[in-house]
Amino acid sequence: MTTPVSTRLYFYPPGGALAADVSVSVLPHVLRLRGVRHHSFRHMAFSTSQGAAVDAAGFTASYSQPSLLFTASYSQGAAVDAAGCSSVSFLSTSVSNSGGAGSCIAISGDSNTIRDSTVSGCAGAGVSVDGGDTETLRGSNSSVVGNYISNFSRLVRTYAPGVHFDGVGLHVGNNSVRHAPHSCMTGGGSNHVFEHNRLEHCVYECIDAGAFYVGRSWAQRGNVVRFNVFHTVRPTERLAQRSCSQNALYLDDQMSGYDVYGNTIVNATQGVLLGGGRRNRLH
Repeated sequence: MTTPVSTRLYFYPPGGALAADVSVSVLPHVLRLRGVRHHSFRHMAFSTSQGAAVDAAGFTASYSQPSLLFTASYSQGAAVDAAGCSSVSFLSTSVSNSGGAGSCIAISGDSNTIRDSTVSGCAGAGVSVDGGDTETLRGSNSSVVGNYISNFSRLVRTYAPGVHFDGVGLHVGNNSVRHAPHSCMTGGGSNHVFEHNRLEHCVYECIDAGAFYVGRSWAQRGNVVRFNVFHTVRPTERLAQRSCSQNALYLDDQMSGYDVYGNTIVNATQGVLLGGGRRNRLH
């Protein structure tokens, strides 16, 4: 609550008493990169922003030593926002309580890596990754591997997944993505590989959605979804419309060119929904 004259902000804690410290975000991002190359961030914590905690894009040829053991917080944007970057790595980092309408971590470019990190408490998506060239099908060689991503989509309740992907040639593997009111993974592009991920407690607040969701393209081909585990994909909320369409895997509206095999589906309202398309293989 604010007063019109003093613009003071008053906070009334639930229950009338503070059980923990209170933090207020004041910056658009914690870390914002443009065109950075050959930089790694290890054992760092980024927290409390109103947009992407880390935002990376556009400068060229910045060569730096690895950054280690650092905590940054209190921003109003993506905690990590990195665009147009190359060979930038986030290793064993923690990103939390950020995102705004976007992602906690937003990174685009080639040969970038998010590995062995924890992402949680995002207002929107957890991780957004993009790279490669869709016209020439040049692969990005970027990867999202071995991360624990949970409790995202806190304010933006739909189409704000744990992992959002786009471009060409991404590798998304060995991640645990859980507690999603809508999709755990969604996006677009070609020649991606999704393997050995665990998607759990997804689509608990929606209908006509998938834990892994893609749709509406005959051109985005060459994608592989293999050896993943989908566990508990069903509503826990009382929904306005009864529907059986909480799917572990959802290839919607003529989506084409997906090779889906070796996956395990447990406790889902519906396992797989193929909404048309061409040259999809489920085996």
